[in-house]
Amino acid sequence: RPAAGTGRQDGGKPRTARERILCDVFATVLRVPEVRTDDDFFALGGDSILSIQLVSRIRENRLGVTPRDVFLHRTPEAIAAAAEELDERTPAPADDGVGTMPLTPIAAWFLDRPGPTDGYNQSAVLRTPAGADEERLVAALQLLVDHHDMLRARVVRTAGGEPALETLPRGTVPVRPRLTRIDVTGRNADEVRSALAEAGEHARRRLRPAHGEVFGAVWCDAGPDARGRLLLVVHHLAVDAVSWRVLAEDLATAWRAVTATTDPVRTSTGTDPVPAPDAPVLPPVTTSYRSWARLLAAQAEEGARASELPLWETVARASDPPLADR
Repeated sequence: RPAAGTGRQDGGKPRTARERILCDVFATVLRVPEVRTDDDFFALGGDSILSIQLVSRIRENRLGVTPRDVFLHRTPEAIAAAAEELDERTPAPADDGVGTMPLTPIAAWFLDRPGPTDGYNQSAVLRTPAGADEERLVAALQLLVDHHDMLRARVVRTAGGEPALETLPRGTVPVRPRLTRIDVTGRNADEVRSALAEAGEHARRRLRPAHGEVFGAVWCDAGPDARGRLLLVVHHLAVDAVSWRVLAEDLATAWRAVTATTDPVRTSTGTDPVPAPDAPVLPPVTTSYRSWARLLAAQAEEGARASELPLWETVARASDPPLADR
């Protein structure tokens, strides 16, 4: 996150349709009641991950900006001026994200460590709406998995025996066998937590990146009139701490799309699969993880990056400053 500016200032009422859109999107992403045109995104609590969400929401309004624009221009007024009009056509990315890729530095470090690493994961618990059913939950999770390439990743070996990552094609990693449903209707909070913890441990043990098993889900179904809980267990090769906000937002969007196109009475029987929405419901991917990994590998071979090595060696040798006086 760059150094924040002065934040809120006097004035700053939207003067154009673009500025109104930008102010509304700022307020939604940052969860603040009101944003003026001269408010600084980072002074209001924005960061790099939120900037990605901001860009996606802005693009939904057919205005083209990039995270770099957010960092450079920072305010609704300035970003609105820099935005480009988008037509209804979504340009195809240069790389669809599917296929083998070199390891990123952190993945290479992780896979070089001794000992078992299969169950090394991060997890999150989300609340599911009252009235949710398994068919629609599977459909929403499938949209998420088909959208995020790293949820379809596996560890492979190159011809030389070195580890690498491969992302599988969309539609080839089904969610249903990876989702466990637990009926917790009428159980108290302690019983629900215990059941969720037990099922979550089973999900963790099933993680096998070499076999393409990098995620699992556990749904605590509390009945048609109560909100349930959804535990997502994802191997650390496929997720990090800052990814969860994006995944949670995209899953909520996918759920809204699925429920808007289905009849809950018909699908609750479990006999009819829930159809996917006709149009894409999640923001287009402009740079895939595979593109990023290949770019990092290419940059590492360039002379300009190699010349930076002495600087980083100096940084690594320096002692960390104390966290506090005590």
